[in-house]
Amino acid sequence: MAWVGEWGDKLDFLYEVESSGITPQALKNQPDLHDWMKEYLKAFKVLNRTRQVGMGPSPISLSEIKAYLELYGASDQEAFIEYILEMDEAYLRVKAKKEPSAQQSPQNPKKADSDGHRNDQQRGRNTNRNGR
Repeated sequence: MAWVGEWGDKLDFLYEVESSGITPQALKNQPDLHDWMKEYLKAFKVLNRTRQVGMGPSPISLSEIKAYLELYGASDQEAFIEYILEMDEAYLRVKAKKEPSAQQSPQNPKKADSDGHRNDQQRGRNTNRNGR
């Protein structure tokens, strides 16, 4: 799952490079999947698209897993849920390592002017020392 988290969103590009005659190292390192694993990987790819994203990706919800099972079924629902949750945890760990946290790099830090006062004009306020 770590490999998918690292390279899954770049597969089209990797295969394009490979079609030119050069096999990228990432494809050489791609793990071989047993047939029984393919059901879970296919489901994970579908469910991965349903996750909510805010400051970062959220875990796949149980309601989405349930909806998937209602639509497609699974040979062993209990094992399916367990594998998907484990795959999701691994995916989120890889993503957390790749993306800096929002706390370390805020998108809109408050700026101070040359006198050291916070600039509130971004929020529609025009304040000065006299409160006008």
